[in-house]
This record gives sequence, structure tokens and C-alpha cells, in this order.
Amino acid sequence: MSRPGNTIRLGLLCWIGSLALVLAKGPTPPPPRHHGYHKMMSLIMNNAMDGIMRAQEEWSPDDKQNIWELSGLDEGDIMTDSEETSRNAVREAESKWPGGVVPYHISDEFDDEEQQVIKGAMEEFHENSCIQFRPYKEGDSSWVAIKNDSPGCWSYVGRRGGGQVVNLGNRCVQHGVAAHELLHALGFHHQQSTHNRDKYVKIHWKNIRRGTERNFKRYPSSRVQDFNVPYDYESVMHYSSHAFSKNGKPTITPKEEGAFIGQRSRMSDKDLQKLKLMYGCESSTGGGITTENPDYDDHYRNDNFWSFHFSVQVSVILIWISVQVSVILIWISVQVAVILVYISFQVSVILIWISVQVSIILVRISVQVSVILILISVQVSVILIWISVQVSVILI
Repeated sequence: MSRPGNTIRLGLLCWIGSLALVLAKGPTPPPPRHHGYHKMMSLIMNNAMDGIMRAQEEWSPDDKQNIWELSGLDEGDIMTDSEETSRNAVREAESKWPGGVVPYHISDEFDDEEQQVIKGAMEEFHENSCIQFRPYKEGDSSWVAIKNDSPGCWSYVGRRGGGQVVNLGNRCVQHGVAAHELLHALGFHHQQSTHNRDKYVKIHWKNIRRGTERNFKRYPSSRVQDFNVPYDYESVMHYSSHAFSKNGKPTITPKEEGAFIGQRSRMSDKDLQKLKLMYGCESSTGGGITTENPDYDDHYRNDNFWSFHFSVQVSVILIWISVQVSVILIWISVQVAVILVYISFQVSVILIWISVQVSIILVRISVQVSVILILISVQVSVILIWISVQVSVILI
């Protein structure tokens, strides 16, 4: 049987653990403004959703297509709020994340292992560029909501404001796929959409599935920015050779002999080079931040200040809780000890009283038995004397 003190301690520890977990996870953002529900409803109404889900369920890592090419959206995995222009690295300043800082919130629908995959993709950005993904905080006006409540792997291109979904549905939680979709959110489009792509790849229009030809559209240099970085066959943003194929034959092939397209493992060196040029990182070959990025100092230092401030507040709260809990536990222990001493004293008094009463009863019984035995002895003696007298009279 458990003691009351242990039960109280367990309850307090559970409460503290729950509070610490809530503090560690941080606040939950409001519903994102850019969620893609309208597009999902359109796919359902057009009876396209079943085919998308079936194609993704049947996909395997050995397939010649990338899984994000099967999401049924513009260019496969680009979510739009309306008819929007696609581009490799979007030019509008408002599409960039100020200071390269991207607040994010990962849905609880992902298990621990899946969350580690997503955070591992973010870490690749941290280690190789000035991009900083950090948890959402109250007051953030823009953030990425990483969810898996819709089929497919998809993202908006560039910062939209008010929260925007990066969806990693079934089979999409892979390092390379997560990096691909996060690059979209940072402002990048697919490599083969650049204005000069026909110098480097050949599009096989006859092999492309009807209705998806627009996914191979290229854009003029006035609407696409490649930062003068050479065409990148190894880009994680490049279509696979069999993207949107209707007959199992290639739809896009490199003109450079031996080149491979469609890798889905990680960002290429040129992906990172363009990313750092876009966000004004220190150089095109290394990580870090440069003072050439005017947005960085205010945003990054502000983020660091609030992160430090939040950490200090959490530490103070946890210390205060620990002190209060310790005081409560000491008080409970003292009260329990007093109660146990009192109970022991009362039990001892009761046992002594019972012993005395039993002794008195036993003495009384002994006296009564002795009196009875004496009376019996006297009666027997009288009877024996009478018998002796009678026998003597008869004999005389």
C-alpha cells in the first residue's frame, strides 16, 4: 500500500514534468493563413486525390520519379493561393525571410523519429549557410507550419506572411525531400525552370503525361534569378529523368554525357551557393552571415535576445517551482512524521491499557477459582468426617 506522501510527490513530479514539457515546446501558432485547403478541395472535386494517394502509396525509393513529383500540384509540389508566376529564385524582396531567420512549428502529428529527420534537414541549412530555422514565438508575423494532414509533399515558394504550410505527407519525411520543400519556402523553384535550361537538358514532350506539360515551362531571365551560378544537374531541386512520364520513358535528359539528375539525398554545392548569394551570406563558398545583409543584425540579434530572455525566464520559473515543491515536500514529510509518532503513542497507550485489563481479569479469575476450590475441599472434608462417624457407630 503506497504512502500518502509518495502519492503527493508523484503527482507533483508529473505536474512539474508536464509544465516543463509545455515550456520546452513553446507556444502553438494560430492557424496559418496560407494552408492550401482550397487546392486540396479542388483535387478532391476533380476526382484526382485518389490517384495521387495511390501513386504515393505505390512509390518506392527505387522509382525513377521523385515522390514530390506525384503531389498533383503546379510543377508537382508547388502550392499556390491563386494563379501565380513560378520562378527559380523568386526576385521580390518580400519573398525573402528577413535576416534569413525562419520561424517554424512542427506538428505533433509527426512522431519523434520523423521530427528528427525534419530537424536534420534544417541542420544542413544551419551548417552550410546563414539560414536559421528557429521555433515559432508569439508575435512572429511569418512562420512555416510543417504539417502532414494532407496528401503529398508540397510548399509555397518564398515567404508569404501570416504563416504558410510545408506539407510532408505519407512517405515524404525524408532528409532530401524536407530540404527540397524548405528550399521552396526560402524562395527557390525547380532548377529546370530556368531561362537557359534548354542548353543543358532536353525535354521529351512526347513522353509527358497529358495535362502536365505546363510543369516543364521555363521562364525568362527577367523573371528568374540564378545568381550567375552555372546550371546544376546535381541540384536537389531538379526534376528526375522520368518526371510526369506517361509511358515509362524519360521526359527530361541531360545533354552533358554522364550527368545524373533527380538526386534526392541532400542539397548540392550549387544549391547552397545560390542560397547564400540570395540571402547575402558571407561568401558563395562558406557559411556564416555578412554585414552586407542589412536585415540580419536587427533580426538575428533580436532573436538571440528573446531566446536568451525566454531561457532565463524558464530557468527562473523552474527554480521557483523546485523551491516551492521542496518546501511542500518537507512540510508533508514533517506532518507525516508527527502523525506517525502520535499514532505510535496512541497504540502504545492502548496496548498498555489492554495488558492491565487482562491482568486484572486474570487475577480475578484466579481468586474466584481459588475460593471455589477451597469451598469444595471443605465440603469434601465434612462429608468424609460424617461418613467416618457413621461407620464407627455401626461397628460399635
